[in-house]
Order: sequence, then structure tokens, then C-alpha cells
Amino acid sequence: MNAQAQGMLTLFTYGVGMLLGSQIGALLYAQLPANPTIADWQGMWVYPAIAAAAIALLFQFTFRDDRRKETLA
Repeated sequence: MNAQAQGMLTLFTYGVGMLLGSQIGALLYAQLPANPTIADWQGMWVYPAIAAAAIALLFQFTFRDDRRKETLA
């Protein structure tokens, strides 16, 4: 069971995560001007930072550690 969960986690992070990341990155890169004098890297990294913060908050509010409750009881 643990190996299956680890395999699924690997699929999501390295498979689906990289696929979505490359697609979203390409869309953001396409929005840059054709001949930029200075690349707006700060503006480009705002979207991934917001997504990472939203995922971190989602994880914080939905994660349950049942082992901790068992040790305290």
C-alpha cells in the first residue's frame, strides 16, 4: 500500500505537475513582448508564487495527521 501511494505521488509530482507547469509556463512566456529590452521576470514569477501559496494553504487546512491523535490518546 505504501509503495502504491508513493508511486501515485511520484506520478502526480513528476508527471501531471510537470505537464501542467510547462503548459502554464509556456502561456506566461507567450505573453511577454516580442523584443523585450528587459524581461519582466518578476511579473512572470508572481503567478507560480500565488499558485504555490494557494496549494500550501489548501494542504494546511485539509491535512489530517491521525498518527498524532493516536499517540496523544
